[in-house]
Amino acid sequence: MKKFVHTITIHRPIHEVWSAILSEPKYRAWTSVFHENSHFTGTWVTGNELLFSDGKDGMISEVTVCDYPTTIELVTRGLLQNNMPDYTSSLALPWIGTTERYEFTIIDAQTTQFHVMMSVNPDFAAEFETTWPAALLRLKSVCETNIASYQTITLVADITAPLTTVWQALLNPDDIQNWNFADPSWYCPAAINTPDVGGRFCYTMAARDQSMSFDFTGTFTTIQPESVLEYLLDDGRFVSIQLTQQTDSIHLVQKFDAETVNSLELQRQGWQAILDNFTAYVETK
Repeated sequence: MKKFVHTITIHRPIHEVWSAILSEPKYRAWTSVFHENSHFTGTWVTGNELLFSDGKDGMISEVTVCDYPTTIELVTRGLLQNNMPDYTSSLALPWIGTTERYEFTIIDAQTTQFHVMMSVNPDFAAEFETTWPAALLRLKSVCETNIASYQTITLVADITAPLTTVWQALLNPDDIQNWNFADPSWYCPAAINTPDVGGRFCYTMAARDQSMSFDFTGTFTTIQPESVLEYLLDDGRFVSIQLTQQTDSIHLVQKFDAETVNSLELQRQGWQAILDNFTAYVETK
């Protein structure tokens, strides 16, 4: 295998650079250097399989490391040929074992150094060694000029409860199950988290009639006790919650990146309903 390393400094916070990898729209924007229609299918979680494709052909890779905020690693397990998996042909075998490793170094709160380390069959190395510098410049532009950005929605609440109670209810799984739903016809049957920077969370949202359910998943990026809680959802969207002690209440400001499927107003209403549940629950504890 031929190995090489490329590095670039990006003047944006670490979570924004990380988001440019996880977010499908942002990923498309900077990997267009490799192929105009380059995109991925799957979730960037350790052990998961990702499909990288131009719409027909591409690679099948395993996420062997996804450890916020330092490292992401991918290992190629096969190819896509006309959208069919290929693990054994003479075309696929030279690609299997190709490794891409992304390392992130925090220079300061507004600056991140991004390193890509690649190990690839020598027959393919020249193309990647030429293309990766251009891709990194594009990644830098995507981050620094906010290309393919999400719209941000802001919600506020004033909660009449002790600061410690409010903070604990944001992170304690038993508490989360009591408020984390937007409508009485839904509930939160399971909540699992590791409340540390880089820790994962998985909150299950389900209809009470069992007609549907989904997991709300992501990674904690900032935890400042009784002050700031921030996380990246697995689709690369960012959520921030800030708490401020007022004279008789806790002022909560929540900002979240909106997805692109449902209307902004529908999303605002849904997240507001959950925040209202949270407020009511905490105030009666």
